[in-house]
Amino acid sequence: MVYRYKNDTSQPYREVPYQIYKQKKGSSKIALILPDNPDTLNIATSKITVLLKKEGYDILVVNKPGSSLAEIHSLDSRDNRLNDVTSVFQREVANNYDHLVLIGIGEGAYLLPRLSKDLLSDTAIAINMGTKSPLDDYSEWVASDSLTNRQVDILNAKNIINTQELEQRITSIFENEFGSEQLSPNKNHQWLSYAKAPFVEELFAITKPIYWINFDGYAMTSAAHRKEAALYSTHYLVNYIELEGSGNLNNEDHMQLLVDTLKTIILPR
Repeated sequence: MVYRYKNDTSQPYREVPYQIYKQKKGSSKIALILPDNPDTLNIATSKITVLLKKEGYDILVVNKPGSSLAEIHSLDSRDNRLNDVTSVFQREVANNYDHLVLIGIGEGAYLLPRLSKDLLSDTAIAINMGTKSPLDDYSEWVASDSLTNRQVDILNAKNIINTQELEQRITSIFENEFGSEQLSPNKNHQWLSYAKAPFVEELFAITKPIYWINFDGYAMTSAAHRKEAALYSTHYLVNYIELEGSGNLNNEDHMQLLVDTLKTIILPR
């Protein structure tokens, strides 16, 4: 059966697009997937969803509202994203399933600690996540002795010459929340909505397991990142896993490593 494309029209000023896949014979299990931003990975055809379908899961992918990139970014913030996901969850998932798995990739992963508690998930899986917020991750680059080739490529894509310019732009974001865009593609307000969130408090408030999977060559993985991840892992429900590779999930080998790891998490159910 193919994905069905739907819109949640209950949110003010925006329609929230989402995709849902249902097993032909019905299922008591569902996986809610939150993609990265921006994301070139085709979730619907990825090996992640192939695995979930094979194991009998229904699948829900909640996308961002907006008919154009400009509109998507103007509507985007952490609170809006949380409200949109929760609204779609209440519409499609609540009271219809016995088992809920949350999967967040990149930016989507930062929402999992909060959503795990709010939606009463059984398991949460964060993929390619930093230690506090995307903006905090970039701030760590400023303090580092040198950047990796991948980090340099990311800055070049944002037309940033060096870490000094990056630091200036981050400072401008904090000083001008609704000013001119400093780090494309997101608005300053969007960056700050994640940076000001109580991520650590939410992480330590979880009541069900969260599996945090990163790649050692991922742009946000650093010595400082590993140190904080080790601290977070002192919580008995936080399980940090580091795989080899860049974390590019369009790379077949890296995706296979991830899928093999996901099997160890979801198959016991």
